[in-house]
Amino acid sequence: NVRVMSVIPAPKSEGTVDISLTGVTVDLRVVLRASPVTKAAKNASINMELFEVEFGHDDMKMNITGLAKGLNKITNKVGNALGNKILKMQKDMLNQEIKNILYGFADCLMYKPAMGIQTCMDKFWESLGFKVPFEFPSCQELYTIADKELGLI
Repeated sequence: NVRVMSVIPAPKSEGTVDISLTGVTVDLRVVLRASPVTKAAKNASINMELFEVEFGHDDMKMNITGLAKGLNKITNKVGNALGNKILKMQKDMLNQEIKNILYGFADCLMYKPAMGIQTCMDKFWESLGFKVPFEFPSCQELYTIADKELGLI
């Protein structure tokens, strides 16, 4: 008993889900301030004064086939509306993830080059509460979380 989006039955248990996301942009703004060696400050330093990341996209389209007769068009309309809602909900999360990755990378390169990039990035992710090496949740667990957030269950 296959169901699309945990709700709509797909009696043939065959079909496709095609999702396209176009015009993806990532804007990064970083301001670095270098302080030279002076009599008062024996070491030069680099400070990251601004670090902003913005994620955007032009369009998202979803095309689902293989459902019961007549349901393909309805499901595609609902799926497209739901897909855009999901992207909007996830935008802040995506921005934060991109910012974390780039900030961690910049921090390791600028302030801890002797540690080695892999060790430094592992320590960075651990400082954010992640378990290293990463353990990804199962698909079913991810679907359950998404369904709850969308109010489907």
